[in-house]
Amino acid sequence: RTPCSTGVYELMKEKKRILDFAKENPQIEVVTKLNPQRIPHVVGTYAGSIDHQVGIKNSTADEIVDVLYKLRNRSARETSSLEHW
Repeated sequence: RTPCSTGVYELMKEKKRILDFAKENPQIEVVTKLNPQRIPHVVGTYAGSIDHQVGIKNSTADEIVDVLYKLRNRSARETSSLEHW
């Protein structure tokens, strides 16, 4: 267990928050997996096999839940910057 994953372990102990997120969002498959000695991250996989990975190193449980909601709301399309003329 590394210090950078304290928030992840805290969230995993609270199981209710993850279960509530899964129940509120039945269209999303929620899979949890602990990888000891690895930097924690969350992966959102969208239709068309597009993945978005977000690092959650040193994040609190509340910040991790926010990341889950942001991935839920995110479009699978790549974002591009607009050029000004």
